[in-house]
Amino acid sequence: MRAIIISLLGVTLCFIFLIGCNAFSKDDNFEEITVLAAGSLTESLTEIKENFENLQEESVKININFAGSQTLKTYIQRGEKADVFLSANLEYMDALVEEGFVDKYSVFAKNRLVLIKNNKSKYKVESLEDLYKEGLNIAAGNKSVPVGSYWNESLEIALKNKIISNYEKSKILSNIVTEELNVKDVVSKVLFGEVDVGVVYRTDVTEGIKNEVEIIELEIFNDLYAKYPIALIIGDRESGLSEEFYEFILYESKDVLKKYGFIVD
Repeated sequence: MRAIIISLLGVTLCFIFLIGCNAFSKDDNFEEITVLAAGSLTESLTEIKENFENLQEESVKININFAGSQTLKTYIQRGEKADVFLSANLEYMDALVEEGFVDKYSVFAKNRLVLIKNNKSKYKVESLEDLYKEGLNIAAGNKSVPVGSYWNESLEIALKNKIISNYEKSKILSNIVTEELNVKDVVSKVLFGEVDVGVVYRTDVTEGIKNEVEIIELEIFNDLYAKYPIALIIGDRESGLSEEFYEFILYESKDVLKKYGFIVD
């Protein structure tokens, strides 16, 4: 009996050992990277990530942190670990290149600004001039984030082209009741009826909200493109997964980006 017990114990230990070896082997092949991406890429990049992971023979995981580009730039400057950065403007990427945090970058998509109006709002908005109506509440991006920077640039262009006067510009600015650090927060303010109008990207009008808002495309926005660069963050890498994901976005994800309203070459 004692011999049988010892024999069974030996088999059990071998079985446990084999399972442990298999688990270790699986973990050894597992690859993982961290991607930092502008909030306006949430829907499109989530689908791209899933497509990429599904194509991999070995187990991989792409961890994406979505936030305002300025917030993510600061995160990189602090030296936090990350592998790939996708920004909503060139300014922040140029700064990171100059400071030695990224090597080079490529523009993979473009976007445009639009206004969205809550369907329950009592105001009629068809032009830039309508934005200085008394009592109209506007949500926009903070100047420190790309969507806010592009918005302020559009107002300057409108002023220069005499579409609005200095007085009308000041009236529009006085109607801005909140400036957000993430464009998705501007969308939320409009959806919840906290403001009448929000300044967002065209791609932020997703299937889930298009029936709840009215889209207003201003002529002043037509020639103002938001350019989206992608770059590899400088650092030690044990595999080429970051480079593979970088190239997958550049060359194999154009249809997905178009699907969500981005402009791609």
